[in-house]
Amino acid sequence: MRFHPRLLTPLIALAAIAAVVAWQYADLRDRDARHLAEHRRYGEALWNAVEGVAVREFRGGLYDPTATGEALAEALRRFGMQWIAIEREDREPLAFAGRLPERSDSRHWFEHAFLPLRPLGRALGRSAGERGLTPVPDEALSLVVVVDDGELTLRQREDLQRMLVTTTALTVGIAIATAAFVARGHRQALREQLAGSAARVQGLETLRRLGAGLVHETKNPLGVVRGLAERIAEGHLPPAEAQRTAGAIVDEADRTVARLDEFLLLSRPARLRRTPVPLPGLFAELRELLQPDVERAGARLTVRCTDASIDADRDQLRRLLTNLLLNAAQAVGPGGTVTIFCERTGEHLRLGVEDDGPGVPHELEATLFEPYVSGRAGGTGLGLAIARRVAIDHGLELRHERRVPRGSRFVVEAPA
Repeated sequence: MRFHPRLLTPLIALAAIAAVVAWQYADLRDRDARHLAEHRRYGEALWNAVEGVAVREFRGGLYDPTATGEALAEALRRFGMQWIAIEREDREPLAFAGRLPERSDSRHWFEHAFLPLRPLGRALGRSAGERGLTPVPDEALSLVVVVDDGELTLRQREDLQRMLVTTTALTVGIAIATAAFVARGHRQALREQLAGSAARVQGLETLRRLGAGLVHETKNPLGVVRGLAERIAEGHLPPAEAQRTAGAIVDEADRTVARLDEFLLLSRPARLRRTPVPLPGLFAELRELLQPDVERAGARLTVRCTDASIDADRDQLRRLLTNLLLNAAQAVGPGGTVTIFCERTGEHLRLGVEDDGPGVPHELEATLFEPYVSGRAGGTGLGLAIARRVAIDHGLELRHERRVPRGSRFVVEAPA
């Protein structure tokens, strides 16, 4: 049986609710036990007080039933009890006060042996014949006290209500938190699905543009090649001109193949061979290689880099930076400066290319990294698209930043 990960959060919530209920129930049982123990202590104290009253009424083996009943009634009113009785062995009361409960509840019923004071011999000055006095039966007696259960019941009811309110509040809180967490997960999943759909749509749109651009970039050179080939086929060209025409055909074919290679690079991810790449050495190599191209554009190339390295495919990283450098050299214009840089910021390493040229036009910022988008006449717009493709293959992001007061910066940020 497979366990679905989405069931984990509801199961945790149910376990938490069960734990809350168990905790509150255990707390209720503990409070009941403490209240009952306090109630029992209170009842025993009342029994002792009533016993003192009864002993005063049973003197010298004689007692007055009327006076004893009145004394017990006074004690019942004073202490707020339900029933007081002095009983014989057959449960027949000698004296009592109050209303006997319908059933005996051990929590409120306190009963112990009652031992009245009896004379050792003949009572002095008193006899069974004295008016209003009755001899105490010569048998075991017991004193029964039934305490009122109102206060204990009230405390138990309050504890039960407190438990229900607390349990309900905690359960609702857990349910709300769980619902919010699940809803957040659903929203996140939906956002990821929408983002994936948007990415797929964008990918399809990118492929559409690539296809359209490839048709354009391939059809035109093929037309030129066809025209040149027709001139050679006519057989009227002098040998020297025919050789030049053949060379032009080769050049156009090479350019077409280069465009096809760029298209393949953009349409599928590269197979990376990651190694630690020391950036100062790579930057020095790029400076030596591209210095002539930058100088032909009338610009100056500088390097600003600390002793840092990055885990990457060296050839692909070299391609990314080459495209950024050539793009900057063509955009900056005569007298400008192009800088390839790397710098540490906290736990990250930033590398890229910056220039002091006019900057990227505002209307191109939203589509800057898309294929065949270029602000330069004759530009293919593939340089930045390839650079971003390389960054994506490495799991990084290439972004554009405006410089103040002018210029552009293209930055790749990676863990240091």
